[in-house]
Amino acid sequence: MRKQLSDGEEIASVTRKEMSLPLTAKKLSAVSQIISKSVEAQNFFLRYFSGVRSVLLASNPRSLRDQYVKEGLPVAIAKLGLQDRQWKMSLEKAFETISSSRAITENVVREALKRSKLSPEECHLVRYILKRPEVLQLLLDGALKHVQELILTQSKHVRFNPLLRESLGVMNQKRVLLWLRRRYRETHAQHRKPIILKKRTYHLDPNMYSWVKGNETSYIAITSLEPRKRILIPLTNKNLTEKDFSGNIKVVLRHDGKVEVHRAMNTVVRKPVIYSNTRISEDKPKVTAIDKGFTDLLHCTSGQKYGVGYGVKLAGWSDSIQKKNAGRARMHSLKKELEKKIIGLSDGPEHAQEVKKLRKKISQIQKDNLGSIKVSKQREFIKKEVQKEIGTAVNSFFKAEPLDVLVVERLDFESGSFYGKRTNRLLKTWHKGLLQDALVKGAQMNSVQLEEINAAYTSQLCRACDAVDAKNRKGDQFACVHCGHKGDANFGASLNIRDRFYDSEIGLYTPYMQVKKILMTRHRLRLSSQGLNATRCPSSANDLRVY
Repeated sequence: MRKQLSDGEEIASVTRKEMSLPLTAKKLSAVSQIISKSVEAQNFFLRYFSGVRSVLLASNPRSLRDQYVKEGLPVAIAKLGLQDRQWKMSLEKAFETISSSRAITENVVREALKRSKLSPEECHLVRYILKRPEVLQLLLDGALKHVQELILTQSKHVRFNPLLRESLGVMNQKRVLLWLRRRYRETHAQHRKPIILKKRTYHLDPNMYSWVKGNETSYIAITSLEPRKRILIPLTNKNLTEKDFSGNIKVVLRHDGKVEVHRAMNTVVRKPVIYSNTRISEDKPKVTAIDKGFTDLLHCTSGQKYGVGYGVKLAGWSDSIQKKNAGRARMHSLKKELEKKIIGLSDGPEHAQEVKKLRKKISQIQKDNLGSIKVSKQREFIKKEVQKEIGTAVNSFFKAEPLDVLVVERLDFESGSFYGKRTNRLLKTWHKGLLQDALVKGAQMNSVQLEEINAAYTSQLCRACDAVDAKNRKGDQFACVHCGHKGDANFGASLNIRDRFYDSEIGLYTPYMQVKKILMTRHRLRLSSQGLNATRCPSSANDLRVY
């Protein structure tokens, strides 16, 4: 029986990973085979249903499943020999990926609305169409007249927005529809097809596995390709019970002959109290901001650092991969040169011996220098270490800092090519997504309200004179070129992030150039209020108020 939740509680899902004992060669072969076929089925669905012609189908994949049950499977799926639940699970996971890709496309289109020349009413119509797959599908198929007729029919409904209904007759609907169709198709075409390259994951629903208690350990029995036969996977955790496994699970094949069983565990947490900017002054909650760094992961407004030395470790890992790739690149180049030599030689018997030697050399290079097992193990190890470092830092932060509201900067930029070759590579390996996911999960588990702010110029803003200059910051040191104020750059950035949360003039989506104009205006106002000229700044920050 499920526990009754009070008004201030909610369910949070946590993923637990259970490690298996080393599998026998027979079991490992059976698990590899079922994973390979399941991934092939997913790739089939992704290949044929991830385009713009399947938008309506992606909103209701159950109809495709029912069609296959009634009319039979495609030949490519039937040849795999999967059981019914297995190909149905592959279809479900494939369409989850398709839905995520479609959501990304729609978000990009919504962001493009802010930069377009469409009127507010026309933007409202675009958002209306994006929420209705049946209308969007007709539009992407080019049936503009049918789309206009369908919108006209739906506008007569009593729940239709009255302001949008009034503006339909006066706006140029064709122009809006063509803009949306072009923008959606262009955005979708920019995305790489969501094809699964690594065959190492097998998803199971509750009917595809069972928990078995052994004498010394416990087992997970998962379905195989043969009906009514399951594969017993021994687990290292001896304290598991049948209640620990519920819902869908995921089996991940490792390179060391073991598997990981990922299971979801639900726990009850307190809901965070939602504070607005107006309530902040009344309720006085503890507001803490952090600056996400590279050398050290988190810099808090309290002056504490978490994840100290992370940048040094990540640089070492990244350099090791770069060194490995550089060596492999030389081997790839040598292999291509040998292949060109073979092409340049004639097929006559006088070159048969030389061609044979070249082919043998190519085969030896491929076997000894271009294998993927060691490289995959190295990358998997580094990914695990990065996740461990990030998880440790975030857990330490939430354990040590008492807070009600956590303010973070929104880092959704792409690193440019002006930092230098090595720095760009390190920034691209800096896993902003992993860190953000850890912060979101940590905030949920600790009942903390998480707020994002506009990150523009938070690390270049002087707290003494409000001046913004790229020369103010050099590494971890801050030295204002206008007033001479010096300090820790990361700590100052965390304070600026906290102040940005209270700033009603700079929103999350305010363009960065507009943010700079606002900050420079404040800089001039502060100098004029102190009787100073904008071109003549004090030489020390001691004469200015630092808060």
